[in-house]
Amino acid sequence: MKRFRSLLSALLLSAVIAGCLSVSSYGIIKPLPPIYIEPGSGEPVIESDGFNFNIIEGEATVIGIAGGSEAEIEIPSQVQGYPVTAVKFQAFFGDDTIESVKIPATVKVIGAGAFGSCRNLREVSFEENSALKEIDESAFAYCQNLVSIVLPEGLEIIGNEVFCGCEKLEDIRIPGTVTEIGYDIFLNSGIENDKSKYEDGALYIDGWLISVIPETKGGFSVKDGIKNAEYNVFNGCDKITEVSFPVSFSGEIPYLNCIEAIEKATVDKKNPAYVSEDGILFNKDKTELICYPANKPGDKYTIPDGVKFAYNGAFDNGKNLKTAVVPASAEYIDFYYCYSLKRIEYDGKCKDLDRVCRYASLTDTLDARFTTRYCYRSSFLENLTFPLKSFIERLFIDLASEFNPVPATE
Repeated sequence: MKRFRSLLSALLLSAVIAGCLSVSSYGIIKPLPPIYIEPGSGEPVIESDGFNFNIIEGEATVIGIAGGSEAEIEIPSQVQGYPVTAVKFQAFFGDDTIESVKIPATVKVIGAGAFGSCRNLREVSFEENSALKEIDESAFAYCQNLVSIVLPEGLEIIGNEVFCGCEKLEDIRIPGTVTEIGYDIFLNSGIENDKSKYEDGALYIDGWLISVIPETKGGFSVKDGIKNAEYNVFNGCDKITEVSFPVSFSGEIPYLNCIEAIEKATVDKKNPAYVSEDGILFNKDKTELICYPANKPGDKYTIPDGVKFAYNGAFDNGKNLKTAVVPASAEYIDFYYCYSLKRIEYDGKCKDLDRVCRYASLTDTLDARFTTRYCYRSSFLENLTFPLKSFIERLFIDLASEFNPVPATE
């Protein structure tokens, strides 16, 4: 009898683990809804309310329609007691049956391409008090009949190309809580293509600089009151020579060195976040160099002492800069794609010059190493100059045949 009870217990436990049964708080065993394993993912799928869901760490993700699609869909806020917090990558991609969708307040993330190419989708609505924080890239791309959308307050991130190809999109509201917008979110959309919405060659929406007409020449000033900009907003604007930011601008500086002709980047003197010096853009305390304009006149530049960082893009596409003098304060200086650069001078005690050539990384650490593979792909860089008898000079002796560093004179 004991063996029978032990066997029965083992079978019941196996059933619970397998997901065929669940145990309530009262100890009553009850069946779960139909479960299968999603092909290629290894994740169990629950079918409920006409949708398929994944249950991961106590939260439900809607992954698509169960059975036939309908013109109007309303995603439930919970399934079997689990809150529905996400719409999966390409969950409804290419579903031409859908005309309207209602998204519950519980959803925090709409995945990449979730409703992409739903060509008949006309209306998207969000429940009040939405918890939505992020709309991933291309989530509504090529929804050709989508006319307008009001994004909920609390949203923080809008990914790349979210509304790309939405030809009939005429109106949108970007909430003030958004802190990040990817590139080309309105590319080939009704909004971006309607030039009547532009002011002085630029499209502004709810405090954001969204698009600039490529034919813009000379100086370009971001309008007063604007706080943010799409990161690649100046892509293709090859004739702009100067970009100026107002006192109100506090968001991330857009990528400026995609502008071939840019010579100056300036900011209002009263701006609380940024400062410019001789047409070069820094953060307010000048610990980070943000943009050395690609076409700035002059072949030598001494980075001011106190600058610690110059991240990816700061020196991109340099046309005239041949010599850069790096201060001892530097911790990470990135010269990636600064094709004109021929010489780096450094007066410090940096012990980690991993990738100092084309992609320069100067970090004062106890890990002393130098990898020559970065020298090989940096043929445009002719020499480095360091203090005589310094650690770096000794380190480079073995590399002389490949790199020929030039020691400074005492």
